[in-house]
Amino acid sequence: QDLARLTHLHQGTQLSIYRMAQEALTNVRKHSAAQNAVLALRTGGSPGAHWAELEVTDNGPATGLERGEGQEHIPDPSRHGYGLQGIRERAAALGGTYWAGRRHGAPGWKVQVRFPIDLDETHDTYASRSTS
Repeated sequence: QDLARLTHLHQGTQLSIYRMAQEALTNVRKHSAAQNAVLALRTGGSPGAHWAELEVTDNGPATGLERGEGQEHIPDPSRHGYGLQGIRERAAALGGTYWAGRRHGAPGWKVQVRFPIDLDETHDTYASRSTS
């Protein structure tokens, strides 16, 4: 039920969620030998402290980005483009956190973004942060 309420978020926030998902899935297609990818969008928290989480996982090694298990990947745009950097910047603009790296205990790669949302109103704080 909370996922349906995400449609009431500010359009800028909705667009950021879409673009982060799009970029993470593009990275799977471009940089992974994965056979499958899973996109999950979750909400959680408590009254006054809700959050949304976007997670994209795949089941293959990320070619050219091999790292130790669970180690965060720091993007190097000169080698790999600006995709992960863009996800990181969008997460920060939403007041959230970003993590990308090998999955713990499973083959593949994971990109995860978590950011605060206000499910009690029809807008969120993205607009005030982005216009300040």
